Amino acid sequence: MSIALMTAAWKTSLPQTPKMVLLALCDNANDEGECYPSVQTLAAKCSVSDRAVQMQLTKLEEMGFVVRDIRAGRSTVYRIAKPSEWPQTPERSSPPKDVHPRTTFTTGVKDVHPTPEPRSPHPRTSFTHNHHLTVTEPSGNQKARSPKGTRLPADWKPSESQVAFFKAVQPGADLTPVADRFRDYWIAVPGAKGLKLDWDATWRNWVRPKEEKRANPASNPGRQSAAERNAATIAALTGRDRGPPPDVFGGFAERVD
Repeated sequence: MSIALMTAAWKTSLPQTPKMVLLALCDNANDEGECYPSVQTLAAKCSVSDRAVQMQLTKLEEMGFVVRDIRAGRSTVYRIAKPSEWPQTPERSSPPKDVHPRTTFTTGVKDVHPTPEPRSPHPRTSFTHNHHLTVTEPSGNQKARSPKGTRLPADWKPSESQVAFFKAVQPGADLTPVADRFRDYWIAVPGAKGLKLDWDATWRNWVRPKEEKRANPASNPGRQSAAERNAATIAALTGRDRGPPPDVFGGFAERVD
C-alpha cells in the first residue's frame, strides 16, 4: 500500500466510482505504483460489479491515471502514474468565479388589503351563544343503561305500609326482632348482592310465612330442597304418585268363596 498515492487519490475530484477504483489500485500498489490485483478483488473493495470495474479502468487509462500491462495467461499489471502527472479534473482546472455580494434585494412583502374591508360593517366584539338551541343527539353506540339498585340505609326502619303488610301476613307476631334481623342482614351483605331495586318488595318476601312460600312447591321447584326433589323424581319413576294399585287378589278371593 502506497500512502503517498492514496493521499493524492483522495485529493482528486473524480466521480465516486472511478475514484474508488483508483483508491483500490493505490491500496494494492507499492511505492513505485505497480500492482496486479484481480478484477474481482477490486470489485469487492469498491462494492461494484466486475463490469463496472473494467469500465472504470478503461476510463482511468484514457485519462492518464493508470497504464495497464495485459499479459496473456497471467494477471494484469497496473502502473499508476505519478501524482504530478495526473490530469486535472474539470473541477480543479475551472477558473474561480468572480462573486460579488448583492446590493439589492427583492422583498417578499405583498400589498395586502386591510382586514376588514372599508365597506364591510364593523366587526362584532361580543357574541351571543345560543346554548338553548344546541341539540345533542345520542350516539347510536350507546346502550340503554339498566337502573342500579341501592343499599339499605344503616338507620332503616319499616315504614307504615311495611308495618301494615307485616301485621297482615303475621298477625300477633312481634315486629321488632324481624325488622332488626332484616336490617342487620342486608347491611352486612357485601358488593352487588346487597343492592336492591325495590326494598318494599324485598321486605314483603322477607316477612311472608314459610308455609305461604312453600304452598305450591311444584310451581316453584327452586324453593324445594334436594331431598324433596329426589323424592319427587323417584315417585314419578316408580308410579307411587298415581295412588295404590288395585286389589286384584281381593276380588279373586270373593269369587272363590
